[in-house]
Amino acid sequence: MATDTLAQEILEVLQNSDKKYKTVPLGECGIHNGLILVNGLVYVPEIPDLYLRILKNYYDHTAAGHPGQAATYELVSRDYW
Repeated sequence: MATDTLAQEILEVLQNSDKKYKTVPLGECGIHNGLILVNGLVYVPEIPDLYLRILKNYYDHTAAGHPGQAATYELVSRDYW
């Protein structure tokens, strides 16, 4: 997350106990085990390889049975923001 500007800004305003941020509702943000959570969902920094690994994990999961695009999005959005 060192190169993710949004993540760095969110961490900074959370640590400063600021109440507002332009993009993310801070009242719904927190830090748990070094991860930024938004509405209880893990924030994913803009790292294309990470996006791809997450998508593949859900798409290739045997229980999912190779869902389509909409179903994969639904599965990923249950855990990640």
